[in-house]
Amino acid sequence: NGFQDSRIRDAGYYDIVCANILARPLRGMAHDLTNTLSEDGVVILSGLLAHQEQFVLSAYREVGLSLVNRFKVENWTTLVVG
Repeated sequence: NGFQDSRIRDAGYYDIVCANILARPLRGMAHDLTNTLSEDGVVILSGLLAHQEQFVLSAYREVGLSLVNRFKVENWTTLVVG
């Protein structure tokens, strides 16, 4: 878990965080990842199959983020939340 690494944790806040991993880990890290964002920061969540979109998006909504944009290519989805 990169959030435990002091270089990540102590570096401040980020304007953009990109994560291209499986749906369950993306969902599980919603709280920690959101805490690393600057006030106007966004998270780009990619590598999602279309049917996983709501599963992941709901976790980020629960921590106060909103859907900014969605990109679909064939059966793949990328979400931008902020």
